[in-house]
Amino acid sequence: VGGDYYMVSSSFEYFPGIPIHHSKDLVNWELVGYALHRPEQVQGEVNLMDVQQDGGIQAATIRYNNGKFYVVTTTVYKPP
Repeated sequence: VGGDYYMVSSSFEYFPGIPIHHSKDLVNWELVGYALHRPEQVQGEVNLMDVQQDGGIQAATIRYNNGKFYVVTTTVYKPP
């Protein structure tokens, strides 16, 4: 977005989830927040409260379109 770059990372079973980093030069990155930062975001269909070690948020990506950022992920979860 302009001269700013943003990156998200897989966070697997950890909360807060999906760290968001910002850079102006693609070399130096700063953590600016998390896409999943409220407990109600990780309960229900996106469940990180009782996820297995090999599950959780995987393959996160971030896109920008018409003034909005979109984060898309795969969630691996096997109900107990």
